[in-house]
Amino acid sequence: MPEAHAGATIPEVTHHRTKVNGEQLHYVIAGESGTPVLLVHGFPESWWAFRGVIPALATTHQVIAVDLPGFGDSAHCADDYSSTAAAETLRQLIEQLDLGPVHLTGQDIAGPTTFRLVAGHPKLIQSFAAIETALPGFGLEMLADVARGGFWHIGVLAAPGIPEMLLSGREREFLADYAYPR
Repeated sequence: MPEAHAGATIPEVTHHRTKVNGEQLHYVIAGESGTPVLLVHGFPESWWAFRGVIPALATTHQVIAVDLPGFGDSAHCADDYSSTAAAETLRQLIEQLDLGPVHLTGQDIAGPTTFRLVAGHPKLIQSFAAIETALPGFGLEMLADVARGGFWHIGVLAAPGIPEMLLSGREREFLADYAYPR
């Protein structure tokens, strides 16, 4: 059931919440017919990252763009932000919404999560695109090795306790330029 929404939106979408994998999950839907397309955002984003492409896709597809746990308007999960837990959340969402096989797109940090979903549940996936991402196991792990020239932000965000210290209580401020317009 659509919900009233006070945050950022576009006319083409309806906002929804559901409990998935034990947590409140926010997602938007656009389009009423055609094969379903599930869009999964990167860091530090939300469904809003896809606002420009949703209207175009919705002319021929049912489009679902989700806020992963801890992002956008989805609740923070208790303690497991792993790609395994996020893939399970996406699997449960696909099954709960009875979407059948979906066209799946994972962007940025959602690439490994969506790849894990594809590998573990191929019957739920019609096609898969990973964009702006590096998938583990294909030799690009060095991008996270800050000591040997990897990207600094990956190392900082992976360091125990550092993201919480820098971001806790400032999530909306930090995400303002990425997830929601000012």
